[in-house]
Amino acid sequence: MKNYAFKKTLKKNRLIEKLGYIIRIVCACIAIPVLKINAKLVPKKVWLLGLGDDIYANNGKVFYEYIKEKHADIDIYWVCEKQSREELSKYISEDRLLNRGSIRNYCMVIIAEVAIYGFSDFDVAPGYFRLIKDHSTVLVNISHGYDGLKGMPFDYYAKMPADIICAASSYEKRIKIERCGADEKKYF
Repeated sequence: MKNYAFKKTLKKNRLIEKLGYIIRIVCACIAIPVLKINAKLVPKKVWLLGLGDDIYANNGKVFYEYIKEKHADIDIYWVCEKQSREELSKYISEDRLLNRGSIRNYCMVIIAEVAIYGFSDFDVAPGYFRLIKDHSTVLVNISHGYDGLKGMPFDYYAKMPADIICAASSYEKRIKIERCGADEKKYF
């Protein structure tokens, strides 16, 4: 009986969390037109990067540092959980950190040209891309490691909302296409 009560509470908490995301997405959609009136408040080129584990490592770190060093015209932000900010601020300036699922996070994803994520689109904006289908943001998946070797379902990449899927090698690309259902046209 305790297990049932736990599952019911967990389901209720997830529903409340999802409703919170929806409310913050709506607030961001209302705020963006106001921010665009004052063009100084809206950066020119915005890219977001988020990794589900919030660790400043692997291809997320390399990608972030490459953009900062080689493309000064791009305002890149790292999306993370609030409790990860202190650790991440050792590597990324505070003004470049966005709390995942905050109104500011959703405002930035609305105006972003590119959103880069490691595990799921929830890494950069929980629920946004599943709720808002008509968006102009280019979604890039930079999963690290050989995902194709991890026993993923055949339709894993077919279901993934991504415009570009990165692979570490031609071998991994072939595995993701042949074994995980990725669209060959989306690869980089």
